[in-house]
Amino acid sequence: MLLASSALTALFSLLLGIGLNKHNQVLSGLSVVAFVISFSLGLAPMAWVILPEVMPKEGRTAGSSVAVSVNWITNFAAVRPRTAYPADI
Repeated sequence: MLLASSALTALFSLLLGIGLNKHNQVLSGLSVVAFVISFSLGLAPMAWVILPEVMPKEGRTAGSSVAVSVNWITNFAAVRPRTAYPADI
């Protein structure tokens, strides 16, 4: 399942690039939707599955809290500069 998800994610990324370069809005839109679906079915939950496995039992709650906080902060930091000034896009 992970290999199929990885392969499909790569394929839809490639199709998105082709769609953007050819100014094909339908291909670009479908590629984004298909990318999100293929990523969600395989690779997206991996962080939540692996995290409890690598943390010691006594530190699992605190470690999970820190990991989720860092995840949200980095997501915010990655997205916020791009959405702060939509007129520049």
